[in-house]
Amino acid sequence: MTTAPRFFEDSLELLREHTERFFALYSKKEDGTSEADSLTRALSTLSRRNDSASKQQRLEIEARLDIPPMPEEYGFAWASFTDLQATRGSNGFSANPLTYLEMEAYMRLSGRILLPHEIRAIKTIDAAYLNVQADVSKAAKSARETQKKSSELVPVAKRASRRG
Repeated sequence: MTTAPRFFEDSLELLREHTERFFALYSKKEDGTSEADSLTRALSTLSRRNDSASKQQRLEIEARLDIPPMPEEYGFAWASFTDLQATRGSNGFSANPLTYLEMEAYMRLSGRILLPHEIRAIKTIDAAYLNVQADVSKAAKSARETQKKSSELVPVAKRASRRG
């Protein structure tokens, strides 16, 4: 078995950091917006103000929009991931992880050859994607439950105010 050059192994952590931040910023929530959309709107609003508090808020938002650079050596793996992502299956509740069989079929059908360290990179990107999607799903479920609880309290509050 061949092992990846140490250079690729060392940069795999940088790839993970990049992809986690990228997916966290650009994954769409239930309302169709992303964190990047919200931060960009806030930045646009703050840019019209010229006070020191607004400047500090702008710097904080810009820092939140900052994504660590993707290591150049993984550009091919990223492009392959996006191709594979387009054919991803689902189990009805969430996206399925990309499998080695799908990658093998991808190589056979596309003529692209993925080296072992590139396959590891695709699996790293995929894990980051799935983790962020799970977080987005949990946040949406929590928001729905909170909304449901608050809507259940409204009729009780209205009844109490009518009695008073």
